[in-house]
Amino acid sequence: MGRHILRAATSGPTIFVSFAGPVVNSKGTPVTDAMGRIFPILVANNYTRAMVLGTCSFPAQEDKGALKWKLSIILVKIIGGSAYEEFKQLGTLVTSQDVSKLRWTLYRVPFLNNGPSAPVMATYTGSGNDGMTLSRKSLANWLLGEMLEGSYWVGKAPVLSD
Repeated sequence: MGRHILRAATSGPTIFVSFAGPVVNSKGTPVTDAMGRIFPILVANNYTRAMVLGTCSFPAQEDKGALKWKLSIILVKIIGGSAYEEFKQLGTLVTSQDVSKLRWTLYRVPFLNNGPSAPVMATYTGSGNDGMTLSRKSLANWLLGEMLEGSYWVGKAPVLSD
């Protein structure tokens, strides 16, 4: 890891938010690999919160599933290169972290858009309240709210929509 990145990570922040995901034509799992190196640095430097982007390629234990999610995952597998495997492994990595050492949330997003901010529904697939879209503004507002103490979603992997 570059010394500039390491210096920034160890300069006193306590909350880590990742929007990282695979890019077009990416190969392998570079985001997962990087996150595997980042998490120990966060713990060693007394971070209290980590919020990491994911998708429904990683199934949460609480998911009930639904045809629309199965179809979206098939679409990702067809056109997304290594995105499916990247997000599946990233979800496995994040959810395996000890929540008593670092309060993590794997926030899973559907199709993102540039719409206005709206209330966010955080739930699991198949709940009946699990929409297929989320505006970036809504996501930003939800993340800011989740940075507060007492978040229900610590140690969980909700799917978000608005």
